[in-house]
Order: sequence, then C-alpha cells, then structure tokens
Amino acid sequence: MHLHIRPFASGDYTAMLAIHLAIFPDYKFTEDEMRYWDEHRDPTHKYARWVAEYDERSVGIGEYGQTFEEYHPRKFWINIVVHPDVQRRCIGSALYDQVMQGLQQHDPIAVRSQVREDMAASIRFLEARGFRNVWRSWESRLDLTTFDSAPYQGLEEKLRDQGIEIKTLTELASDPECYRKLYELDNEVARDIPTLDESTAANYEFYVETFIDNPQLKHDAHFIALHNREYVGTTSLWESEGDTDLTNSLTGVKRSYRHRGIALALKLRSIAYARAQGCGHIKTWNDSPNTAMIAINERLGFVRKVGWITFLKEF
Repeated sequence: MHLHIRPFASGDYTAMLAIHLAIFPDYKFTEDEMRYWDEHRDPTHKYARWVAEYDERSVGIGEYGQTFEEYHPRKFWINIVVHPDVQRRCIGSALYDQVMQGLQQHDPIAVRSQVREDMAASIRFLEARGFRNVWRSWESRLDLTTFDSAPYQGLEEKLRDQGIEIKTLTELASDPECYRKLYELDNEVARDIPTLDESTAANYEFYVETFIDNPQLKHDAHFIALHNREYVGTTSLWESEGDTDLTNSLTGVKRSYRHRGIALALKLRSIAYARAQGCGHIKTWNDSPNTAMIAINERLGFVRKVGWITFLKEF
C-alpha cells in the first residue's frame, strides 16, 4: 500500500467533492460552487491545499487558510478529511503533518479546526495534538411543510405603521448606493455577533465580487428593512445546485432598531419565499453565545441538529 501527498490541482475537484459527500452527505454542493469560492478567495490571505493519494486513488484533503470575518495575519484554520473507506491508516496524520509543515513559513500563533461533535475519532485526533475545545456552533433546520405563520399575522403592518418597510435586493437595484449601504449594514450588525476572535471586515470590492455577485445568493430572497431610506436590517437566502433546501445566512438589525420585531419579520419573509418556491427546509447556523438569534429561531420552530466544536491550538 502506497501513500503519496501532493499539492492540489485543478483536476482534483471531483475527488474532493466525493470525499466531502462521503463524510457529510447532508451538506451538498457542486464542483462549480467549490471552484467559485476558491477563485474568489481574498488574494491577501495565505492558503494551501494538498491531496492524499492511496494506491493511486485520491482519498484525503488537507488545507489551511484564513478567514476574512476574524482575520489575523498569524492565525489560521486547518481542515483534514479522509474518505471513510480508508480511515485509520495514518492518512489523516500524514496530511496533518504536511499542513502544519506548510504553515511554519507563516510563523502561526494560533490554529483552529472544526469537528462535528459526534465524530469522536476526529476529536481524539485533535486533542492528541494539543488542540482544546473553545467554541461550539450548530446548524438548525425549519420544516416548512409544518410551519404555521398564523401567530405572526400583522407584524409587517405594525412595522409599516412605524415607517419601516421590507424590500428585496432586486427591488433596491435602482438605488446607486444599494451595495454600499448593504456593505455598511452587514459590517455594523456583524460586529455585534459573538465571535471567537475580534471581528474584521472584508474590503468593499471583495464583498461585492464574492457575495453580492455570487450566483448562490438569491437577490429576490435577500430582504432588507428600511426606515426613511436607511438600511436597518437584513437577512438572505442562499441556494446550491446540489441541494433542494435553502440556507439562511446573516440576519441582523442595527442596534438602535432592535426589539421592534424587525429580525422576526425578515425571517418570516424568507420563510414565505421558501415555501412559495416549494422548498422543504431552511437551514441556518448559530454560535452558542448568540442567544438572541437562537431565541428567534427556536420561536419559529427551527430544530437544532448535531453541533460542531471549534478546537484551538496556540503556539
């Protein structure tokens, strides 16, 4: 049996997707979507990826990178995945060693990695290498076939009485400052979301190219709350060609407009849209300290799924 680790190449996306789906069949996306995110990575961030070949078959991926939401020049994330067919053959260890060796040139002070909480072997793998549990998050899903909107009737009318209305990104396209206003709104509300490290913002051009122009973002399902033309709240739905469900991304409201039901109204708009499209579920993610948004999701009937643990190793 022969193990060979080499740099990732453009022809490896099919194998990488197959490995991902074998481990996480509930998280479906396509090769094109994987390529899009790779092609739109912030060029100032450090990144590298390797492939493990076992008997000339691509069976594992190891990579490191940096996140724009909590960017620090010497802090990184790593990801190691091995196809279930060939796990426990030291392939993950070899990939880890390669990733950590590749990182040394950047003089890291911290490395983090996420593991699903029901994957005990992966947890032991990280703990044996000096990582510790520092953060927890989870996905929640709303079953749209059983959702009852009756308790929320009249909420938007109450907001309109206060001069607050909800429009889609499509409807606001004629506003020449639309993207800039949305960028500033997203950054403002993101600063209040609990994070492991200090929150940072991407530059405007990167934001537009990577998110607003992303084909997975549905402009007619990106809802924005306005008051006197000021953008005060936002939520959005994303789609994948590999999945029939929709994913609810950032939902947030400016601090001075909170506790009026705006976030709830935005969520209800996204639910109504998804039901009209015949979607079965909406997925969303929350970090455990974000109690305010968790409360809204639970009120609406989102059901928590298996959690994910962030492990951290500091140098």
